[in-house]
Amino acid sequence: WYGFSYLMGFLGAYILIRKLASDGMLRLPREKVADLVLNSCIFGVLIGGRLGFVLFYDLPNALKDHITPLLWQFNDTFPYWGVLRVMDGGMSAHGGILFTLLALAWFAKKYRVSLVNILDASSMVVPIGLCFGRIANFINGELYGHITHVPWAVKFPSELFAPTNRVDEIP
Repeated sequence: WYGFSYLMGFLGAYILIRKLASDGMLRLPREKVADLVLNSCIFGVLIGGRLGFVLFYDLPNALKDHITPLLWQFNDTFPYWGVLRVMDGGMSAHGGILFTLLALAWFAKKYRVSLVNILDASSMVVPIGLCFGRIANFINGELYGHITHVPWAVKFPSELFAPTNRVDEIP
């Protein structure tokens, strides 16, 4: 679900930023909108989010537990293979934010456009990406709340089939 949610978020960002450029609110030629969205999405959100997870979460835990961090797991074919193994960990929101800001600053400098204008337009599309990300978290069953017995509560598939989550065992 994450791949679909990222795709929908990136598509929504592209459509909104293109509309802002067409209306003159973003001082960027329309043909550069795809470059802006791809740079900030790929380098900022995806690579930055993954590197943020590896550096902020995996590295301290690995050093504490005396295991090899994902950052230093090498393979003969792919160096830094651990960083690419998204199935061994997730993404970091603050890593994505940091790298997105760096990607936007690089883009503004490269194309000689106003960084403030780019940041202003980009801040309008962040809620779209966050919305699709939270929907994917919800579908994957990662947003648990408190145990409840009300009939309108959401039951995730793992709750329905796990023997430890039977209603008759909850006090």
